[in-house]
Amino acid sequence: MNKQFDTVIIGGGPAGVPPALFLLSKGKTVCLFEKSGNLGGTCLFEGCIPSKIFIESAKRFTALGKIADFGIEASPTAQVNWAKVLERKREILARRSQAALSNLKKFPNFNFLAQEAKLAGPNKVEYLDNGRKEIIEAKNIIIATGSVSFIPPIAGIDLAITSEELLSIGHIPESMAIIGAGPIGIEAGAMFSQLGTKCTIIEMLPRILPNVDSEIAGFLEEALRRNERVNLFTGGKVTGISQKGEAKEISFQYQGQTQKVEAEVVLVCVGRRPNVEGLGLEGAGIEFDRKGIRVNEFLETTQRGVYACGDVIGGYMYAHTSTYEGLVCAKNILMGNKAELNYAYPPAGLVFSRPEIASCGLTEDEAGEKNVDFVSAKYPYRIDARAQIAGEAEGFIKFIADKKTHKILGVHIIGPDASSTISEAALIVKLGISLEQLSDVIHPHPSLSEGFGILAKQMLAQLTPLERIL
Repeated sequence: MNKQFDTVIIGGGPAGVPPALFLLSKGKTVCLFEKSGNLGGTCLFEGCIPSKIFIESAKRFTALGKIADFGIEASPTAQVNWAKVLERKREILARRSQAALSNLKKFPNFNFLAQEAKLAGPNKVEYLDNGRKEIIEAKNIIIATGSVSFIPPIAGIDLAITSEELLSIGHIPESMAIIGAGPIGIEAGAMFSQLGTKCTIIEMLPRILPNVDSEIAGFLEEALRRNERVNLFTGGKVTGISQKGEAKEISFQYQGQTQKVEAEVVLVCVGRRPNVEGLGLEGAGIEFDRKGIRVNEFLETTQRGVYACGDVIGGYMYAHTSTYEGLVCAKNILMGNKAELNYAYPPAGLVFSRPEIASCGLTEDEAGEKNVDFVSAKYPYRIDARAQIAGEAEGFIKFIADKKTHKILGVHIIGPDASSTISEAALIVKLGISLEQLSDVIHPHPSLSEGFGILAKQMLAQLTPLERIL
């Protein structure tokens, strides 16, 4: 094998594969390391894709309970075949991983190693081949090793499982205690409660989803408290986990008192941390801390020619932002640090709760912190034709706009198919679309996106004299 490459990439997830494809298409030689041997990273194998496969099954199972509302008579004995759900997950994951590797192998200037790699100094990468140390030289290196679950220092925490382990669970548990009410915890609670699991969610902060618009988070919190299969404790601090027979007992402080709850499974999901262990960063002169690898505006580390992107640098830990960052690295390798990382607006975030949440741009709290003179308004799905037809009229669209310029600064959605509807919102915020411009767009009827145009017109009616709107 060739021992010299234009670029070596460590990590075959959404931050590593796209820049590899980009550089290969430009004629560069690339060597990609992925120790698991499968491309896709945490997102594909332990995160967003398998969890959404489970959520889709749960969603369809729940829909069967409402099928009579649509004039359809069905058997009341429907059950979830968990073995088939797992089989479907394996098939989808394998298909996507194999497709990614096949796309890369089309290039003769590509080399793939299913090995663990680390830096061995400037422009050098080390790995073991049958126990023998090998060194590869590269003009540039991209570190894209992702993140791992953060494990808090709680007594008995070894009795809990992480979100990665949950996605390989062999059965639907009767009960589950979830430590953490961020996106992962909320999605797990929504998913398994739909499948019949009794879920207890314990969050140390006073509210769920601290990075989501507070009104949106509050709306979902009320929905969770109405769910008979969910018991939610905000402001609760877990102090210990112990084995009690075949169950686990979770102790936590809540409103000044010690509470205890038993569950078959305990899930810990209180955040993720950059995966920097074993990379040899210190020896290579690359600075990092608990928040991740330090990079500049070009995503170059403190060592010239070495770049880092995705979860390993902290920041927005989304697959889509990881891909964006990876491509910024690739462009800078080609052009000599001319493509700056640009997060002029917060990227879109998703929570596949029930109902779904999708956000893009500033929240009201963030706009207030920036001293922006803004106005906000909502379009409720209960009046939306498409939502009524689908039987999913819970939730709303919320706009945050600059009061003077009418530029839309943030769009926040809670409701049906929010994960798809947010795509238009991302363009609105990215391009700085105003309420006037959006109100001029003809949205199809009946559709969920129709609410965008209606809400823009309603806000203009409050902000602008009628003659200016016409």
